[in-house]
Amino acid sequence: MNPPAERIALIGLRGAGKTSVGRALAQLLGWSFVDLDELLSSPVAGAGPPLTAGEILKDLGEERFRDLESAALEQALAAPGPLVLATGGGVVLRERNRERLAACRCVWLEVTPEQLLERIEAEPRGLRPPLTKLEPLAELRQQESERRDLYRDLAEFSLDGEKDGVLALAKKIAARTGASSG
Repeated sequence: MNPPAERIALIGLRGAGKTSVGRALAQLLGWSFVDLDELLSSPVAGAGPPLTAGEILKDLGEERFRDLESAALEQALAAPGPLVLATGGGVVLRERNRERLAACRCVWLEVTPEQLLERIEAEPRGLRPPLTKLEPLAELRQQESERRDLYRDLAEFSLDGEKDGVLALAKKIAARTGASSG
């Protein structure tokens, strides 16, 4: 049995389009939208300007970043009402996060490592810093290999994130999950 349609979480590697598609889906449905990377990078009152998720990752290291990401996921899912959630690519690495996401209708946006690299290289430098010392394409291939089964097991279905545009993907997700405007 699938979770209720009122919680849709987009999963996939960095650069797969989760934020863009999530915003479009939330707008289409009239639901709240949360980007997990934006939530975890929100400044604490009086703490200065927000850091990007990439800056947090670079400054604090991956383990601390994953702690903050888990806390942000818990916060996002605690909010009432219909929600579209764009997750971080590595949120699935922690079992507790996968347990939390199981309460959502998870949709995996699949994009090849080669296409991801093109997208990431088109962004401002430092937005998505490397996690390893590997060349960027090798790192993306490694992440795809390590996370593929986690995404597959969690997702209700997957969509080709290269084939269709943002709005077309959002419409497909709404139709396949049975989500409706609220």
